[in-house]
Amino acid sequence: MSSVKRSAKVREVCRVLGYRIQDFRQDLELSQEALADRCGLHRTYIGQLERGCVNPTLATLLTIAGGLRVDPAELVRALPPVTVPGRHSTGPRTANHADS
Repeated sequence: MSSVKRSAKVREVCRVLGYRIQDFRQDLELSQEALADRCGLHRTYIGQLERGCVNPTLATLLTIAGGLRVDPAELVRALPPVTVPGRHSTGPRTANHADS
């Protein structure tokens, strides 16, 4: 996969993730500033996340999930997949899968 196609896919994932974060926040009737305060993040960063402008780290996703009082898996559920160049997926990995 070319880096241009990968970049487009990553941007799409970030955009969908941002919508999910926004939906959870609005369900709680929280402002971006209130969520930022709960998470120890800046309010403008929450806005950037919700617009899909940034690609958050795993640690940031865990922090946001905590601020939203949701299981972190709920934030990433149903996000579009992004394949890794050079790897062929044989399906989802499970806890029973052992690396050799």
